[in-house]
Amino acid sequence: GWARRRFETYFHNRIAQLLFNFPPDAITSQGVPFWSPPKRLPRPLAFDLGDPLHMQFVLAAARLRAHLFGLAPPSPDAWGESEVRALLATPDAAVPPFTPAMDASIETDNKEEDERRKAKAAAEAIPDEQKIAAATAELAAARGSLPAGFKVVANEFEKDDDTNFHMDFISAFGNLRARNYAIDEIDKFQAKLKAGRIIPAIATATAMATGFVLLELYKEVAGKPLDRRRNLFANLALPGPLLSLSEPMACAKIKSGQRWDPDMYMDVDEVAYPEGHSLWDQIPVPGAASMTLEALRSWFTTHHQLVLTELTLMHGSKSVSVFSSSRSIGDADANLATPLPQLIASKTGADTSKMAFYELSGAIFQTVEGDDATVATIVLQFD
Repeated sequence: GWARRRFETYFHNRIAQLLFNFPPDAITSQGVPFWSPPKRLPRPLAFDLGDPLHMQFVLAAARLRAHLFGLAPPSPDAWGESEVRALLATPDAAVPPFTPAMDASIETDNKEEDERRKAKAAAEAIPDEQKIAAATAELAAARGSLPAGFKVVANEFEKDDDTNFHMDFISAFGNLRARNYAIDEIDKFQAKLKAGRIIPAIATATAMATGFVLLELYKEVAGKPLDRRRNLFANLALPGPLLSLSEPMACAKIKSGQRWDPDMYMDVDEVAYPEGHSLWDQIPVPGAASMTLEALRSWFTTHHQLVLTELTLMHGSKSVSVFSSSRSIGDADANLATPLPQLIASKTGADTSKMAFYELSGAIFQTVEGDDATVATIVLQFD
């Protein structure tokens, strides 16, 4: 039953969730089809007892699971098609129907959309302390139900032993995922060759890269300055091997002055606020939950000598104009009098009642003197 449900999770439900988030006709914020090359439009797989690859996955996964818990599975000859059909027909092997998750976050190649989705998910997420407490309670309850002396058994990977079902599982899993995306499948022998190359790679290049990443993490935790950090280029295939270290560049600072505007095709004068800020800097707006849009404009003028001239919000992939001082927007006056959480919820569809903050990425400012301003990221603090 467990193996059958794993099949449904990996090869049907996850693909169905992906297509729920990004339907075949989905359009990106740039106005192009989401499922454009090199992306392949996937299809969920329906389990078929008559498909040898489906049965290979279920049988191999069940045997690996049995080994994990110290159980002795029956011999391969004892598991014929009729026996497996009978087992899969029992209530223990029942598969619940797929229900799409409304809060699933899936990485794409559109970094702006990914960051916006991550920010929303972080604002709506259950606090880590609650997750840890719930997981600890669940583990304690599960431990109490285990028999005395229970222990799990490690399963050391061995690609050359055909009796351990390791390669049966790996080749079935890889080919089923390939089938999801209409990619050419490979036989078990080819899968064994590829698996044999992965193990040395993990023990060499992957281990080296992980070690260097952790060294940089220690520097970050210790608060070391930028000139103590290092970038690394390594090629273990060259004699030596080749290891090249360099100091990373500081994040670019945005300063006042002229810059080339590719949209206007001319140089424009802009004021950086605050002067010398970077893409990582933020301007927090405390108490935003009780502000109207008009109050937010007044707050920027009072505290930062900035005038909010344009505001757009994103509803999915669509840009919604909320306010403009230079062009007419039908509900602009009503928007100015609307509290920010209510305004954002109505224009974007987001549930702001669960948000601790909101990134205001579509705001355009001028200084009180009338100069265009490039402003650090605005973050509304609702909590």
